[in-house]
Amino acid sequence: FNYDFDWYFTAVCISSKVIVYENPNTDSKKIATLRYDIVEIDSEFTHTDFTKIHTIDTKIRGFVKASDLIYAADPHLEIRKIDDMWKITAFAPFD
Repeated sequence: FNYDFDWYFTAVCISSKVIVYENPNTDSKKIATLRYDIVEIDSEFTHTDFTKIHTIDTKIRGFVKASDLIYAADPHLEIRKIDDMWKITAFAPFD
């Protein structure tokens, strides 16, 4: 994609069946199903269970369960085996 990512507002769907809802609840209309898509997060919407998103091409807009996303700016470890020993090689995004 020719897209300027803002890592603090970018996430990836973590399964092949991430449902996009019209409203932030599972009883609302299902708009689409995403499959490991990269999405942009609406920074104006704050909710513990759902996140307002749109796809990079902006064709799909709606709400997904927050647990179905991994955020690009979330801290995570990178661990690699080096010389037969497991070592932490990065702690992103703060490394």
